[in-house]
Amino acid sequence: MSIHLPEEVINSILLKLPVISLLKLRCVCKKWLKLFSDPNFIEMHHKHTIERNIWSLMLLVETSEFSTQKNRLYSVEFRTPSPSSSSLTTYYEDVGIDLPRCSIPNYEWVGVMESCDGLIYLRYEAGHVCLFNPFTREFKEIQLPVLVADDYDFSIYGFGYDSKINDFKIVDISVTCEERGEALGPNSWTSIEKVLPVHDDDMDGEGVFVNGALHWLTTSCILAFDIEDETFQELPQRVFGTERGICVLGGCLCISSRKDNVSFEVWVMNEYGIGESWSKFFAISSPTFEKWTYFKPIHSFENGLILLRVGDSLVSYYPKHRTARTLEFQGIPAWANLTTLFGNLVSLNSGTYMRSQEQTEDGAEYINGIPF
Repeated sequence: MSIHLPEEVINSILLKLPVISLLKLRCVCKKWLKLFSDPNFIEMHHKHTIERNIWSLMLLVETSEFSTQKNRLYSVEFRTPSPSSSSLTTYYEDVGIDLPRCSIPNYEWVGVMESCDGLIYLRYEAGHVCLFNPFTREFKEIQLPVLVADDYDFSIYGFGYDSKINDFKIVDISVTCEERGEALGPNSWTSIEKVLPVHDDDMDGEGVFVNGALHWLTTSCILAFDIEDETFQELPQRVFGTERGICVLGGCLCISSRKDNVSFEVWVMNEYGIGESWSKFFAISSPTFEKWTYFKPIHSFENGLILLRVGDSLVSYYPKHRTARTLEFQGIPAWANLTTLFGNLVSLNSGTYMRSQEQTEDGAEYINGIPF
């Protein structure tokens, strides 16, 4: 006796599955293949993924100089710790993804790897950038304008989602104070001459995206660029110290700074744009910090556990008990960069997909780059 479930029940179950499972289920029937490409389903599934806090840490590994592929991605998944737990359980694997080489001859390195809404933003040498969905393996190569690529002394840049046009934008700001952004729909650069309200030569190039805007830390304020309206704003910052950095934890802007040789502090802006809402999130001290200049919070868990990058190491820190543990991933080579990622079925509408060497040699058939 066969059992037929109502369509709404089936869809509700499918919405709760991880992206990688949905990609495999595309092969079940044409109806599901069409469903998983529907923008409404993709948006609802991504919201479920974020609400259930299902995310991965993507590690960028530089392979051997003798390898035909210069970079490779590894995926590390974290099980959300229980409220009483002060440790992390990790599951990691070689996801078998070589980064897109695009049309760059003999490229040497990926200088930047950031993420937004399931897409990874890769900034190569020689004025090339690339958007990449590591789950569907679709990528889109973008050439920076000549001015940005070849004629600048200093630039800041970022990648974010414009909810007004329901699309992504890349922003590159050069020392000539011209903003350049590309929305993936129109596939064209728009140039708008604007005077930067403030800028420092030592500003970090990579902007962090939250609340619909990209943010960079300056000496006197946080410089924000609204993705939708394409306008600048100066946000107050009350955090001082050396070796400062900006990040996002729990959907809030945060600033980290070195307090002394062996201590770092992290402050959080609890209400966006309100200077009086700054408060100390946590502080951490260790004798090993004296030799490390790179300190960046990566992710905060609901039970208070914090994932940190300290130098070349990943550290889990529990402020309540002031306990820290260095995380090790056996079998994964030394990594050069990392980003957090919520899986997404979103398409770049490029029609170009990555296939690993193993896949192309075994003669498998594909649906959008996924073997079945």
